[in-house]
This record gives sequence, structure tokens and C-alpha cells, in this order.
Amino acid sequence: MRTYRTWILQGFVFAGTILVSVYLWFATIDSRISRYMNQNQPVGWVQTLDNLNWSALEVVRPLLQKDMKEAVRDKKWQEFCTEIMDLAMPAKYARLSEWLQLHDFDETSRIQVTSYVHLLRRKGKIK
Repeated sequence: MRTYRTWILQGFVFAGTILVSVYLWFATIDSRISRYMNQNQPVGWVQTLDNLNWSALEVVRPLLQKDMKEAVRDKKWQEFCTEIMDLAMPAKYARLSEWLQLHDFDETSRIQVTSYVHLLRRKGKIK
């Protein structure tokens, strides 16, 4: 006849076996998720962004807040920003360069592009 101690000991062994099984199951799932996340990272994405010279699009001198607000309020600029919102970074870079060329690198367009580049930096999209 078994004693209560034997039943308690068998209960702990059973519970321990269940806990180890659950832990191993979660560890397996976690490693699979980690592998999946690493595989689905865009290949060469950071390398492509590093090759783009974003600072070449910026105005070097300090900008006044008033000038930035005036430049960013332009309706055409706001439409342009909504157009390029969903583009990939290299395409954004090209479109911003086109915007500068289209406006003959005037002060307003340079301020607008600088503001957009600063926004991308704040969001962590570029370095």
C-alpha cells in the first residue's frame, strides 16, 4: 500500500515533467519565431540606406523655426509628402532629389527637404 508521501512525490515528479515540457515547447516556439524574424528582414536594407548621402540633401546652416513652418505649409509640398510616404527609402531619396532639381535648389525647397530628412532621422529610418 502506498503512503501519502509516495503520492505527493509522484505528483511533484509529474508536475515537474509537465513544467519542463511546457518550458521546452515555449523555447522551441521562441527559437522558431526568432529564426523567422531574422529570415524576413530585408536583405541589404541598411546597406542600401548607408550608401545614400542623406546629408547632401540638407541645408548646412541652422534653420529658423519660422522659415521651416512657412516652407512646410506649402500645399504642393504637402501633396508631395503624401505621395512619397509609402515609397522605399531609395525611392524617397530620388524623389527628394528631383524635388530640389525641379525647384532649382531654391531656399524654400532646400528647407522643405531638410525638414523631411530631419523627420526621417527622428523616426529612426535613417542615420
